[in-house]
Amino acid sequence: MVKYIKRSLGLLLCVSILLGTNLITFAKSSQPESGFNTEFYENENQQENMQNPYAKAPAKPVYKINITGYRINPENDHVEVYVKVWGYGKEMVTFDGKRVFAISMPPIYEGGMQVGVSYTYDCGVKPAPGNYDFVVTFTDYGFPYDKHTASKVIPIS
Repeated sequence: MVKYIKRSLGLLLCVSILLGTNLITFAKSSQPESGFNTEFYENENQQENMQNPYAKAPAKPVYKINITGYRINPENDHVEVYVKVWGYGKEMVTFDGKRVFAISMPPIYEGGMQVGVSYTYDCGVKPAPGNYDFVVTFTDYGFPYDKHTASKVIPIS
């Protein structure tokens, strides 16, 4: 009898450990990985604040990337490229094979919820006339870590 009770308790312990390790736990991060304070985002169009996205459930993976346009900034003669991304992931962006970084990242709202980001990339000083490849790759934050890529040839005259 004691033998069966010990086996039952052992089996129950095993099952509880397996279930406990497989459950997804949501916890608020004390400091976001980006290193800047993201306690509130302000949407200038709708004049509303949204709480810290790190406190919410996992973000939806990237499902749409749209390179919306580009321009030569007359103030500093830099090439700027505009990209809208729906969903969230880690970015890798290149212009003519060189990595570039976003200078502006206002959120995209749909139905009062943030669903993506509208990026402005500074690609550096206007290069010599020609065609240049602009490639955007986002890798989803969660499993299965899919990669989503969009590219555009930017003619500079």
